[in-house]
Formats: sequence, structure tokens, C-alpha cells
Amino acid sequence: MNHHKTSKPYRVKKTGIKDENIDRQILVLHRAMAEKLLRQPQLLPQVLTGL
Repeated sequence: MNHHKTSKPYRVKKTGIKDENIDRQILVLHRAMAEKLLRQPQLLPQVLTGL
């Protein structure tokens, strides 16, 4: 049981790093989508109906 406790912080840390990478990728995608909408505002109605 003690072994389980020692391995848990490692998994939490590893997951945290994965979460940071996922968050970074999401921000990159959102920025690209926002920039595209700024360049092509005619796409906004399609985006809004897709929600």
C-alpha cells in the first residue's frame, strides 16, 4: 500500500505535464481559429450555427 502512495504523485505530475501540453495545443488552435475569423469575418455565421 505504501508503494501505491509513492507512485501516485509521479502520475499526478505526469498528468499535469500532459494537461499543460494539451492546454497549449488548444490555445494554439483557438488562436488560429480567431485569426482566421478576423481575416474572413464572413465565416462567423457558419461558426455560430455550428455551436
